[in-house]
Amino acid sequence: MKPCPFCAEQIQDAAIKCRFCGSMLDGSAAPLARAPGAIVPRSAMAPALVIFEGYPSWKAWFWSYFAAGVLSLALVGLVWLFFLNLRRKGRRYRITDRTVDYEVGLFTRRVETLQLWRIHDLDFRQGVLDRMLGIATIHIFAKDVTDPEIVLRGLPASREIFDRLKDACEIARQARVVGVVE
Repeated sequence: MKPCPFCAEQIQDAAIKCRFCGSMLDGSAAPLARAPGAIVPRSAMAPALVIFEGYPSWKAWFWSYFAAGVLSLALVGLVWLFFLNLRRKGRRYRITDRTVDYEVGLFTRRVETLQLWRIHDLDFRQGVLDRMLGIATIHIFAKDVTDPEIVLRGLPASREIFDRLKDACEIARQARVVGVVE
């Protein structure tokens, strides 16, 4: 075993890339501008890039809002509209290039965080009405014991968000792999 000349991580073979600084042990990669022996964690390298942050669109509950509007003539619909809006505003999504944060609740808050390297499948669903309204649902299937599936409903411009999330998942998975480079 010998240390990486740039970050002092112990590595066995010269054909292995250092997981901290990304340099090859044979010296083929250019050294990074930092002091020798300094170990820099991944979280300190660069801030997370935000892919999407916000509430789901009201369009995801279009038929519920429509029915509440019809029932508002009987005053029952106004109460229903109020609770629909509270339910929608009680959800918040924050998708970065490292995590998916899903917040639920108005009075009490529950935040679930899922690292992108744990995601093993993404599913994009968009019905006819969703296409007309410009929204979709993204299902995230993960290797998580507590929540193996997270549903992000009512995201605007969601095809673009889906593609960026898919690419970020691939990069996050590759960043966790340490192996032999040929």
